Amino acid sequence: MLTYHSHGKLLITGEYLVLDGAMALAVPTKLGQSLTVRPISQRVIQWKSTTVDQKTWLDFTLNLDQISGTELVNKKLEYYHVLLALRHIYSLKPSLFEQHGYLMQSHLEFPTNWGLGSSSTLINNLAQWANVNPYTLNDEVFGGSGYDIACASSDGPIYYQRLDGESTILSAPFEPEFHESLWFVHMNNKQNSRESIRHYAKKGPADANAIQEVNEIAQRLTRCQTLELFCELIERHETIISSAIGIPKISETLFPDFSGTLMSLGGWGGDYVLATGSEKAVRSYFEPKGFKTIQAYRQLIKI
Repeated sequence: MLTYHSHGKLLITGEYLVLDGAMALAVPTKLGQSLTVRPISQRVIQWKSTTVDQKTWLDFTLNLDQISGTELVNKKLEYYHVLLALRHIYSLKPSLFEQHGYLMQSHLEFPTNWGLGSSSTLINNLAQWANVNPYTLNDEVFGGSGYDIACASSDGPIYYQRLDGESTILSAPFEPEFHESLWFVHMNNKQNSRESIRHYAKKGPADANAIQEVNEIAQRLTRCQTLELFCELIERHETIISSAIGIPKISETLFPDFSGTLMSLGGWGGDYVLATGSEKAVRSYFEPKGFKTIQAYRQLIKI
């Protein structure tokens, strides 16, 4: 029996623009997803996924003909993405399936609606098991920039950039001294990443000046020593992204009277916001509005 584990992710800077080659600042989360693989005599894949509260999420069996076949797959099938991933693995490593099948058990360590990377952690775990390129596997199944794949196997914050199909990943010294004033507030909604990407793609390539400024913000944030400057930088980042995607800032639409600074994380319209301020100020503002999942920086982020 073999066990693999991948970290979840949050994108601090470069949202959307990372798709056009911007340098992003991203952080892996402590919580992720595990995958246990056990060979079995039957030449089938017995798959089971469980949620953080041990409830069964997916439970199905695939035979070798389904995995090795080329027939179109119904996107409505609950196992659609798992099958696509296994098919790509089979095309690269058919020998993995020649002698036996596998019992595969995947366990998610965070609620499915948190948007921390249930897809990217799945892909990275399967890539580890099959010893295939996780970025290529992700391109075949989900697409996107690949920053989430980079976070899945990272032990700390990273700079991520993808140009001409090649990913560059560098360790980022992002350990803010004022981390006690940084809070991650879940918006009670998981934004569909692929829908967000499609919306952004319709607007055409990002402005080169916007990409350059976002690159500079990513690097300045890691050198930032005061909360005041940090707030100035993320406020500027919000303005740039808002202009690029044509969506108003969340501080203008939903929380105009919040005393701190807000930054949307993930596809705008869901997932998390980064809020600055004291714990008392953040909780007293968001909890009465129904946003009760509020996590400290060191509680959520792997550092």
